[in-house]
Amino acid sequence: MPRSLGVFISSKMVELSEERRALEALLPTLGDDTLQLFPWVFETDAPASGSSIRSVYMNALDQSELYIGLFWDDYGEWTIDEFHRA
Repeated sequence: MPRSLGVFISSKMVELSEERRALEALLPTLGDDTLQLFPWVFETDAPASGSSIRSVYMNALDQSELYIGLFWDDYGEWTIDEFHRA
């Protein structure tokens, strides 16, 4: 049975939205019989809840084994928050 690896994808959502979607699609295809990669992207994987946005993404980050940070021209407070937590 393959090992599951949660991958948290972090970036400024608007600036790098295409890159986030590309990684979300690519990562599951990179697995094999020993490893499966499961990306977590806020805009598609965050559940509707009564919790704060920060607690939702921090919980997902805490449950992930790998952090991928995408940085370009701009980055926000939340992206830095995620980076420091990872």
